[in-house]
Amino acid sequence: MLTEVAGLASDAAAIALIVAKSPYKAIQLLERGRGIIAASLNELRADVLNLQQKYPQLTQDYISIRDQLDAPTAMTHRSDELDLPAEVTRRVDQRHNAGQKLDQIIEDIRRLPGFERFLLGPTEDKLKAAAASGPVVVINVSDYRCDGLIIEKHGLQALRLPDLDSKDIRARVKTLEKPE
Repeated sequence: MLTEVAGLASDAAAIALIVAKSPYKAIQLLERGRGIIAASLNELRADVLNLQQKYPQLTQDYISIRDQLDAPTAMTHRSDELDLPAEVTRRVDQRHNAGQKLDQIIEDIRRLPGFERFLLGPTEDKLKAAAASGPVVVINVSDYRCDGLIIEKHGLQALRLPDLDSKDIRARVKTLEKPE
């Protein structure tokens, strides 16, 4: 599943560039994908830890709803369950309601001083500041296209890499993974 999320983020970034979105938008999409992967690996983000210190109950509400949405939604196949469509509808409604609650909690958190960017990636200015000592290059590989996303202290740019191909990269990775 994690490779699917990473691939989806790379595809989203590539498509954003295809439709002439900014390099910053592509980087945001990659960051969002990375954040999903980090959460899936149970890495605690610093913003959640900061929230916990200042607003423990709100943090608990956030974690509870987030975990509810992260939980698998396996359907039971009991012979005594008479109304399967009603059960599916009930579970879908529960997940939808939990998703709305999570959105509301995140919105409430972002209204708090110091948490305006809770769970959001870095701003464009912060990305530029990270390149103060030199450019930062992110290589995005997708079946749609491959790009170098270049972050410099004065701006961001995307450089299309037409000679880089995702199939070639996957093949190369396989050769590197083989034991000698």
